[in-house]
Amino acid sequence: MSDPAAASFRLRGAIVQVLLGATGLVALVSLPVTHPGTWARTGVVLCSWCFFLPGAVLRLWSTLYIGRRKSHQLVREGPYSICRNPLYLGSFLLWLSAGILLESPVVLAGVLVSAFAYARWVVPQEEAFLGGLFGEDYRRYLQEVPRFWPKPSLLQEPEIIPVHTRGIRHEWKRAMFWLWMPVLGRLLFHLRWQPWWPHLVDTGVIVRKLIH
Repeated sequence: MSDPAAASFRLRGAIVQVLLGATGLVALVSLPVTHPGTWARTGVVLCSWCFFLPGAVLRLWSTLYIGRRKSHQLVREGPYSICRNPLYLGSFLLWLSAGILLESPVVLAGVLVSAFAYARWVVPQEEAFLGGLFGEDYRRYLQEVPRFWPKPSLLQEPEIIPVHTRGIRHEWKRAMFWLWMPVLGRLLFHLRWQPWWPHLVDTGVIVRKLIH
């Protein structure tokens, strides 16, 4: 991206990080909805894994194809043949998994607001930039491949792909954070049930009010 566009994009990324960080702090001082060792908690954990695993696979798979090539080569193979934004989709699934595991409506709301902001403003701006960069090829790509919802029937996998090690290293550094999310989430769940832990919000009460 051009310098002004890149700066604007980084600013929006920082705003989203602050939003998710703030909602995460609220989650830390709230009581979870379910109790340890219950079937309800087991269901929450399983539901969280249902979002975490595909999110992790999408991010790692996408990085193999897109790492350091996005601004000078139109990539439309692998995950980019079935969905135009698999990295964003993977990140959304990972954060959704975290919100579920933490049993925090506030985190879930922050994730949904962030996802809406990216879908409404960030992604269209990126697509406009790439359209100017790749011209008719990219406009045809927009018409053939869905923006977010994957379409497996479009999958195209080459026998050999060039892998940029710098891009892989960059993604691996990020993975050092989200690969620990399930472990950290379970640890925080048990800590939040300790009597000495600060409890400023009763999440269970909020959920019951929303239901009724």
